[in-house]
Amino acid sequence: MSDLSEQNTLSPQSRLFIAVVFAIGLGILYFVAQKSANNLQGDTGPAVSTPDDPVIARLYGDVITESQLELARAFFSQDDPDEGLMSHELALDRLIQQRLLAKLAQQEKVESHTDTRNRIRFARDMILAEDALDSYLSSAVSDDEVLTYYEQEKRKWAGQIQVRARQIVLPDEATAKEIIRRLDDGEAFATLALAYSLDRASRESGGDLGYLNPDMLDPLLTDKIFAAEDGTRINRLETPQGWHVIEVTGRRKAPVASFEDRKDDIRALLEAQKLQSRLSELEAAGNLEIITKTED
Repeated sequence: MSDLSEQNTLSPQSRLFIAVVFAIGLGILYFVAQKSANNLQGDTGPAVSTPDDPVIARLYGDVITESQLELARAFFSQDDPDEGLMSHELALDRLIQQRLLAKLAQQEKVESHTDTRNRIRFARDMILAEDALDSYLSSAVSDDEVLTYYEQEKRKWAGQIQVRARQIVLPDEATAKEIIRRLDDGEAFATLALAYSLDRASRESGGDLGYLNPDMLDPLLTDKIFAAEDGTRINRLETPQGWHVIEVTGRRKAPVASFEDRKDDIRALLEAQKLQSRLSELEAAGNLEIITKTED
């Protein structure tokens, strides 16, 4: 377990949510979608260049610009990351070949195939989702909101007491009694925890749970641990996880991390909350209806 400065970071669910959304643009068939996805909502015409994005090549009335080539280099280079970025010449050759294949796809009416349209739609949605996420999160949370959250957090934890404890979790009461007997006979707590505890999170550290806040454990465990004196052992407490043998090893006033240490985690947390709220609004407005129940 870690100190308070690490306790108010994103939950595993929130971290997973943000990681998944940020990763959606990787490995997708971008250039297939670039040439074909417009057919789903109307053709927007050939690409155009700007003064800061000059034309590299022309093909069938369409252009390949410098920014498109750089994007292609980055994408194609994923095939062999150890070699670094692909050369401009090779990337341009592959991009032209891909444009030609896209032209062939039009002639072969590949876009009329259901599977092809589904793949194009999937790739298009992933591209738009990635860019929408970047756009939304760029202004979703202000510096003032981050500071306000930190001040509230600081007031909440001011004066909070943390208790340090270690535990061995056993499958049944009989095993717990045997472990207690061995502890009474002088065997080391850490050794028995490593050998027998069901709690994988603490087992490798000899059962050490670190410094605990009152809201971090099962309420029954919390009440017993925080009421116990330092150096005492709590025997045979049953929870849904098993039978616990616990030693209270110390306590302290909870440290409060500095704003500099917390601001990035707070911003990520607030961004995740706002994004989830916005997506919930969109889902409600979209009248989501699951027609067929999916099966694993």
